[in-house]
Amino acid sequence: MCDPPAWLADGAITVEEAMKLMTSGSAYALFHDEEAGSLSEGKYADLIALSADLPGIDPESIRDVQVRMTMVGGEVRYCAPEWQPFYPSVLAGPAGWHLQASSADAAHPPDHAIDGDIATWWAPGAAAPQWLQIDLGAPTAIAGISLTIAQPSPGLSIHRVWGHGPGEAEKLLIGFSSRTADGQELVYSPSAPWEGIQFIRIETMQAPASTGWREIELLTP
Repeated sequence: MCDPPAWLADGAITVEEAMKLMTSGSAYALFHDEEAGSLSEGKYADLIALSADLPGIDPESIRDVQVRMTMVGGEVRYCAPEWQPFYPSVLAGPAGWHLQASSADAAHPPDHAIDGDIATWWAPGAAAPQWLQIDLGAPTAIAGISLTIAQPSPGLSIHRVWGHGPGEAEKLLIGFSSRTADGQELVYSPSAPWEGIQFIRIETMQAPASTGWREIELLTP
């Protein structure tokens, strides 16, 4: 190993400082600190789980730290086999799911929003307000939701996600309000799973033109 000269070593930063620069500091520099850069409710869920607490170890040991799980847009993209029981996964489906929509473009039906193909999408037949509802077939625990937007032009969009079980009153689970663009993911994971949810309704209150959904994914605990 090549040790740095003293004048360079004197300018070293701590592990904590480096982590802040790579996360919240980078988001701040790019003017995205309100939606990314830290683990906060309503922000994008891009994160990794490691085998050690970085601030608590010798910096020289960081090279030996292993990645246990990687999450992008609220979806687990990698998980070490021995740790899979501890992390959420995409809810199995859509077999048995039933969709209803306020309207639909004949070329872009509702089931395109849950077909696993980002290249296809549901497009409503009219401008907002509009909605898409999924019947999961049975009460289910949901650990999070990922919505990939199909939006013809960038602009402000306002969406609300409602849910309920059989015979229950509909309740608001989460709302999104921000400037969005086509292909952007809106992601949310509650602090505790939503229990007993069978019906999920995604309501668009405001959006450019006939904004719809490229893909809707639900996560299990």
